[in-house]
Amino acid sequence: MKILAIETASDICGIAYIENGKCEGLIEKSIHRKHAEQLPLFYQKLLKETGLILSELDGIAISIGPGSFTGLRIGLSYGKGLAYSHGLSIIPVPTLQSLVYSYGKFEGTVRVLLHSHREIFFQQDFVWGNNCLEILKKKQVIEWLQIKNDLDGIGSVFYYGGDSFLAKLDMSKIVKIHPSSEWIGKLAEQNFTNWNMENPFELVPDYTAPFLPH
Repeated sequence: MKILAIETASDICGIAYIENGKCEGLIEKSIHRKHAEQLPLFYQKLLKETGLILSELDGIAISIGPGSFTGLRIGLSYGKGLAYSHGLSIIPVPTLQSLVYSYGKFEGTVRVLLHSHREIFFQQDFVWGNNCLEILKKKQVIEWLQIKNDLDGIGSVFYYGGDSFLAKLDMSKIVKIHPSSEWIGKLAEQNFTNWNMENPFELVPDYTAPFLPH
């Protein structure tokens, strides 16, 4: 299976080529608010480095959110353009779930935090056991004070962004993880049958909550 994957849910802009579970090419960089400018350039560079042929892809994987309002729109719009031009399907991949997979397999509960703006985070709880990741709670938008005071039963915290806040947590296992198009592509391949959208005309980013200006 051949997947082109796009990650633009945070300040990181990334694009990857996944073939049969292996990352054959990856270009990503932290470029705050320059996704629209750089994503097409990253794509052209990936084409040259990997020799991938768009028409031969099985689909295009998109980090669907939650995350940056503008970044999500840019990633999905660009992915849709590529998909429509060659009749490809789109595989929307939950951003917070991909962050868990970027760490690797483990046992126990984990809270994933993705910084939005000011004291606001996106949050979701998962449990990983018997080689299976399960969702414990729905995604939510939450303020830092509530996060700080509600950690009972949480074994680990994985986060990206908001470093100054997370440094205040008194926990033994706080892990900074990084969004990556590589994991967007690998998760899309693993869940291709269930997540694949052959006619994603009305697909929109998962904003989780109404947009609040940064």
